[in-house]
Amino acid sequence: MRTQTMRAGSAVYTSRTMVAARPSRSRREKRIARLRREARIRSLLLVLISVILTTAAVLTITAHKANADRMDVPTYKYYTSVSVKSGDTLWSIAQEYMSCEYEDTNDYIREVRSINHLVGNDLTPGEYLTVPYYSTEYKP
Repeated sequence: MRTQTMRAGSAVYTSRTMVAARPSRSRREKRIARLRREARIRSLLLVLISVILTTAAVLTITAHKANADRMDVPTYKYYTSVSVKSGDTLWSIAQEYMSCEYEDTNDYIREVRSINHLVGNDLTPGEYLTVPYYSTEYKP
């Protein structure tokens, strides 16, 4: 039973109404609701895992194809002679002639030193250095 009190001016009105009790759900209904909820969660997880795996597969295939496209174009290693000018350093020459085939600038400089039998970093203006470079053009 529910009691409700209302005021209107100086008068007070009270009403009582019977409220039907909500019937409790049976154990079977609760179990069915729980199983449905678990099935929904499993379905959502399955969809999420499928989306993640599909995305990973697409990214892997795309990266592999991009790498394969790069590998289709052969590159050839050549050597050229460079005249050292005043102010030139091994690093400035490396910036001009080094390409992406080298891991970093130090690898390229190491190779230039080896080819030219250089011990230190000092260059003399007017001397010639043999430097490697890569090209996709075949030069017989």
